[in-house]
This record gives sequence, C-alpha cells and structure tokens, in this order.
Amino acid sequence: MKKKYFLVILIAFAMHSVNVNAQDIDDDMETYTVGQPIFQDHWTDWGCGGGAGCAIMSTDAQARSGSKSGLIPNDGTTDAVLDLGNKIFGVWGLSFWMYVPSGAEAYWNLQGEVPIGAGEWIVGNIHFNQDLATPGVGLIDNSALGAINFDFPHDQWFNVIMYWDISSGISTATWLMYVNFTEVIPEGTAFTDSAGTSPTSLGGIDFFSITTNNEYYIDDVYYC
Repeated sequence: MKKKYFLVILIAFAMHSVNVNAQDIDDDMETYTVGQPIFQDHWTDWGCGGGAGCAIMSTDAQARSGSKSGLIPNDGTTDAVLDLGNKIFGVWGLSFWMYVPSGAEAYWNLQGEVPIGAGEWIVGNIHFNQDLATPGVGLIDNSALGAINFDFPHDQWFNVIMYWDISSGISTATWLMYVNFTEVIPEGTAFTDSAGTSPTSLGGIDFFSITTNNEYYIDDVYYC
C-alpha cells in the first residue's frame, strides 16, 4: 500500500506540480543562474570544489519545464552529487527527468553515503548508451538481479522514478525503479549489489561526466 501511494505521488508530481507536505526536495531548476555551477542545498559534489567542471551547471539549452535545467557536460570531470540525506529508515521516493541527446552517453550511480569519501556504489553503475555503443539502451550493471538492460529515448525528456522501502532498516531495504514510466527494477528487489552487500545508507546520486562523449540534462527533481 505504501508503494502504491508513493508511486501515485511521484507520477503525479512528474507530470504536474502537486502539493505534498513531506517533500525533502522540490527543484524545477529555475532559481539558478544560467552558466553558473549549482552548489547549494541538496546539490553538492564528490569533493572537487563546487565550481565549473565539478558541479552541475545551470543551462537554458534544454528545459523540461520553465526555461532552465541542470547540465552534466562533456568535460569528463563534472562530478555532481544530489544529496538524499543518508537515509537508514523510512519510505522514500525520487522522481527526476533526463534528456540525453543523440550521439551522447550518460552515466550516474547511487552512493551509500554523502559526503562521498572513497565511494560506496550500491548497485554498480547506471549507463545510458554506454560508450556510444547502445543508443536508446541503458544498463544497471550490478543489481541484486544482476545486470539489467532497459530502454530510454534520445532527444526527448524521460522520467526516472525510484522508490525505497527502508522501513525495517537499511540491511533489509528494497527498491524499485522505473524509466520512462516502464518498470526496470521490480517492487521488492533487495537494495544491494549482486553479492548481497547492503549500503551504509541511501546517500545520494553521483551524476558524473564519465567521458567526453557524456552530455545530459536534469530537470524537475522531486524527493519525498
């Protein structure tokens, strides 16, 4: 029942703004200055200084709503982090939108703790058109279910929804994931890697410019 309630909320927010009292993040990316790094509140980085070439950048080149979004560019260095609060208990849902141009790849990963030290990859790496070899195909490479492929569209905005049930503690946490409103990770999947390793917490998302072929945009981030 909790899963259905949160999915309804996340999908409703993904499509239209809704009023929910329990939100931690509600970011349409409109308050930032175009051409400047975003390094405040829930936006941080992996210890690289918070400036251009490190933090997510405000841009008006693409926007899902309004006139702005956040850019992870093709510099091979940007290492922006969305801080999800190191959650070890509760029920949490995240929705955001991505745009990946044709001829580009995208990459991010889920981290077990923020600030990030040596790194704690929870379900491995999440690729979109990895090495430009799989246009329209994404990969989660080390989930509890092993490697998982999924489809996504280039040249248009698509939604990513994730939900975590940590109500019995992080060691028994489960999750699900939808991309473009299609199930990728089913409800009740252990929030571990394929070896069954539990994370320290639900820490954050590392949006990394993995190569100079990387280019993607983030908009309308909602976490509750």
